Amino acid sequence: MALMKRASQRCSASWRGYRAKWEVREGQLLLLSLHANPCNNDPPEVPLSELFPGASPPIAATWFTGTLRIPQGKMVEYVHMGYQSRHERYLLLSMQGGVVTSRRVEEAK
Repeated sequence: MALMKRASQRCSASWRGYRAKWEVREGQLLLLSLHANPCNNDPPEVPLSELFPGASPPIAATWFTGTLRIPQGKMVEYVHMGYQSRHERYLLLSMQGGVVTSRRVEEAK
């Protein structure tokens, strides 16, 4: 796959070798862009048409069902590596087939 060829050089800030840009618009999760080797100064953009033939961005993320946990406010505890840093609060979006079914704010514990 072309994405894997582009993502052959990785850094510890991007274990997967790519960075995706997402947006929630009108209650739907959308994939806007994808870049390979995001640790490079000028990371190459991967055309979404390579992954979604016949479609053009934004791509509705109909394959995603789950909860998005979006940090808000100040970071209250920093943890190097991984996703264990804590923020003041989180916006939780429950998704079904890429569509927001509910939202709530959770204060940090």
